[in-house]
Amino acid sequence: MEDKELKERLDLFERKMQKLIVKTTTMKKELDRVVEENINLKDTVRKQKEELDNFHNQEKFTKLVASILTGADGANGLKKRLNEYIEEIDKCIALMSR
Repeated sequence: MEDKELKERLDLFERKMQKLIVKTTTMKKELDRVVEENINLKDTVRKQKEELDNFHNQEKFTKLVASILTGADGANGLKKRLNEYIEEIDKCIALMSR
């Protein structure tokens, strides 16, 4: 093999390596972007699940209130139950703040 031919092959190899380096750098940047997007999407899904859970809890509470209001006690029974719930919540808060 001649020196000239060897040099040409070496130059070709160097150009291919440079292309690979550029492509690798580009792919790493794309991977970083996709990972960040994935993290953001997971956070969005988590927030939406929380909102959905809150909605279901509100729906249950609405049904509970409706069932209490249609009961024999009506508004007085609702007021009594709400006061009991508030007292329980206050007890829990007091226990947690110790």
